[in-house]
Amino acid sequence: MATLRYFPPEGTPKLLPVHKPLMVIGRGSGNDLSLRGEHVLEHHAQIVFNGRDFQIEELDREAEISINGKRKRRARLVNGDRITLGTAELVFSIFSELSQPGPDDGAQSSRELGSLRKLFEFSERLMTLQALDALLEALLDGVIEVTSARRGALLLVDPADGEEAPLRVRAARNVKREVIEGEDGISDSI
Repeated sequence: MATLRYFPPEGTPKLLPVHKPLMVIGRGSGNDLSLRGEHVLEHHAQIVFNGRDFQIEELDREAEISINGKRKRRARLVNGDRITLGTAELVFSIFSELSQPGPDDGAQSSRELGSLRKLFEFSERLMTLQALDALLEALLDGVIEVTSARRGALLLVDPADGEEAPLRVRAARNVKREVIEGEDGISDSI
């Protein structure tokens, strides 16, 4: 889950989850995130998640928004962006910031964080791939890496073939990122 780290004028920073597809930020107490600070308007900005990206956009023409020191009216947020609304300072993180691990769950938390980072890196790679076959192979390589599987396959159904369409192997790869040829080495049971 994405988070915002808010640095209030006094006191310690606060970690806030971005848990809704639309979060309103401003001075008003009815906002999803209420901020103190000079030049923070009643309804200053909103963060919108469209299923793929987080965007911040102004809600008032008088609103001052800076992303990494540059004045913006609307911007796509990426991990580590420093957001200034009036004089209020926030830092956006695409990752959930984990609490301090205990003695028993440190390794598990580290693995989970590593998997989340791999997922994020993979999603960034997907934005650059154009061919469907390359996209499916990259997806399969990423899943094999995160799950520590020895091999994997993607089975797709062509909706044009009707309701009783057979499953077709669209991509099959092993841990060495090699293509598995033919369907003989692929089990259709789980």
